[in-house]
Amino acid sequence: MIVDNFAVLIILLLGLSIGSFLNVVILRVHAESSLLGSSACPSCKKPIAWYDNIPLFSYLFLLGKCRNCKKPISWQYPAVEGSTALLTLVAFFFLQSRVEYDPTRLSFWLDYATVFCTVAIFVALFVYDLRYMLVPDIILFPGAGIVAVLSVLSSPSMLQVLHLIYGILVYSGFLGFIAVVTKGRGMGWGDVKLGILLGLFLGFPLSIYGLVLAFWLGAIVSIFFLVKRKKGMKDMLPFAPFLISGCLLVWFFQEPILKLFGSGGLFY
Repeated sequence: MIVDNFAVLIILLLGLSIGSFLNVVILRVHAESSLLGSSACPSCKKPIAWYDNIPLFSYLFLLGKCRNCKKPISWQYPAVEGSTALLTLVAFFFLQSRVEYDPTRLSFWLDYATVFCTVAIFVALFVYDLRYMLVPDIILFPGAGIVAVLSVLSSPSMLQVLHLIYGILVYSGFLGFIAVVTKGRGMGWGDVKLGILLGLFLGFPLSIYGLVLAFWLGAIVSIFFLVKRKKGMKDMLPFAPFLISGCLLVWFFQEPILKLFGSGGLFY
């Protein structure tokens, strides 16, 4: 595998920048405020200077505290910025190992743009649902639209379209069935709608494995909390983080999964 140092640097910087923007999206969508305008400290409300707003590095330099009021800065900021940069970079290496890498080939960058955008949207939805127990349509549907267009452009064939449709049906169909049967108590409709994006990303049959893994992860974490008595049987856990984690794990490790359980096509 060829290591393109320039591409790695650009991806890291872009990932950090997009991660910083995702923090703005998460907080301002919840507050129902405009995405435009400068950032301010949540505690003292003073505007943040540009040199204190450099993704990840400013947080480390300021030791996680506001320069003005010295109040702690939420862990969310470096976590979202760092995870976006790391995941998009790891995805670049995984994709590079699957297809012939040529920086001059548009098809490779279309594939990577699909993965990059999906991962970024996943990070935003993961943190949003973790904090607010909600999968916001205003992030989900525009994101799913972008991913759908990029997916078709990267592989413009009827077979690819069918794979994407089947993937959506697996996720949203199964999750929707649970939501209907339990009348929304066993599965939220936000998770059902999230299945659209998950299905678009994995296609078929990887969507089956992603769905199964999500329930396994959810069961393991639920049992852990029950044993530690941090949650009761009636307490709610956000399920989108498990759906997203299962989806990403299957995408990253799809080769051994398909070899072990059978293949139906490798889509990236």
